[in-house]
Amino acid sequence: MKQKIYLVALLLLVFSGSGVMAQKTTGGGELKVMTYNVLKGFSGAQSLKDKFVTWISKDVPDIIVYEELSRFNDGMLSDLCKEFGHRYTAFFDTKSGFPVGISSKYPINNIQRIKEDFHHGVMMAKVLDYNIVVLHLSPFSWEKRYDEIGKIVQRLQTLPAGEKTLVMGDFNARSPLDSMVYNANPEVLERAVKAKSKNINNEGKYDYTVIEQMSKAGFIDCLKQLNSAFEYTCPTPLYASASIDGRSRIDYIWASPALKSQLKKCEVSRNWYTDFLSDHYPVLLTLTH
Repeated sequence: MKQKIYLVALLLLVFSGSGVMAQKTTGGGELKVMTYNVLKGFSGAQSLKDKFVTWISKDVPDIIVYEELSRFNDGMLSDLCKEFGHRYTAFFDTKSGFPVGISSKYPINNIQRIKEDFHHGVMMAKVLDYNIVVLHLSPFSWEKRYDEIGKIVQRLQTLPAGEKTLVMGDFNARSPLDSMVYNANPEVLERAVKAKSKNINNEGKYDYTVIEQMSKAGFIDCLKQLNSAFEYTCPTPLYASASIDGRSRIDYIWASPALKSQLKKCEVSRNWYTDFLSDHYPVLLTLTH
């Protein structure tokens, strides 16, 4: 009788252990992470939320961070994400009208919501052994964005060396690595200067200092690291006025140096769904895990 009890206990231990291993290795040794500015909470339209669920359910990323969750609250984000298998969510109502959020297949721990000195706020959390940072930098001036990203970098530099960190979101800022594309059309720059664009510095040129701070801090621009060609993230065809001249890359996923060997694929997800769900396209990173 005792032998049977021991055998049952051993089998329970083995199967429970295999369940934990299965959770950690979901996706055949890959981890997929996505950032998406969803344009005022999918413009508040249930039809767009339904289309998002239909699309994302085809290949669900492990972790998604969201910007512009307008017209959402904590419960609404949770309910939406459960429809495609994300049991865990974190929501930050930044009181700017543009909340940010995280959803995940795995528990979200150590959640920090930081509003002071940030127009839209910043949320940091831990998923598995990854630090996840979701941000939406100020749209109003490059100087404010420069100040905001400087504070974020300072906070990240307090993390222990070798930490796996992903910084994602709408930076509202252009990268110097894309400058050849932007500078190829001086007429666009001239129009931006006349319109007093928030991406134009005091010298009448595109500002790149916001993004340069991330590079100088040692973070890796995942999309550019894995793609030599210019990949824009907005606008989408949702806007009839969208043109080649107006294309820019302001949505990013940045990885700490500890993740360099795990970077496998990074892409802007363009398809029939994402063409019309938002004015931004989502950026998707695949890591070996």
